[in-house]
Amino acid sequence: QFQVDSNWQLQLGGYEKHVCYANVSPHEAITRNGEKIGYSFLVLVRVPDQGQTLQQFLDMFAGTASEKKKTSTRLNKIYGGLAYEMRDAATYPDCGGSHGYAIAFERDVPQYPGMKFETPVQMPKDGGGKVAYYTMEKKYARLNTKLYYFILLDSCEHIHDESLTVFNKFLDNLVVE
Repeated sequence: QFQVDSNWQLQLGGYEKHVCYANVSPHEAITRNGEKIGYSFLVLVRVPDQGQTLQQFLDMFAGTASEKKKTSTRLNKIYGGLAYEMRDAATYPDCGGSHGYAIAFERDVPQYPGMKFETPVQMPKDGGGKVAYYTMEKKYARLNTKLYYFILLDSCEHIHDESLTVFNKFLDNLVVE
């Protein structure tokens, strides 16, 4: 679960071939020269392949960066896992090269699936002797297996600080089960 600003672009992919994703494109960042540059976040959830490690999963997506170093993010402090800070001068060369972050972590099925997403519902008030009905809300569901999560900030050097600030706020509001 995450929050997005009403003027951000959001593309959701359905669950297919053991993968689902959300691609989030926030408002464009503005460079010191006044140039507008877009950036995006990818949140991908996958049922791991048999025998696949978290490192192998992360390397499927982050393995091509020319320069990557292990780092720690606020999200890793909560969920554990792995994180890279990545740079590649050949990607987005007109914007100082790419500069992003790739985060991967895994979650087992919780003891009580759906509890993190539940919202309190107020019971109907006494209707002065009239019959009152209570309708159950939809229940949230979760796949009954371990899941791997991959989160990516795809940005460039010219807007690194601004895009990282927005990305960190996005991560602060992310709820994973």
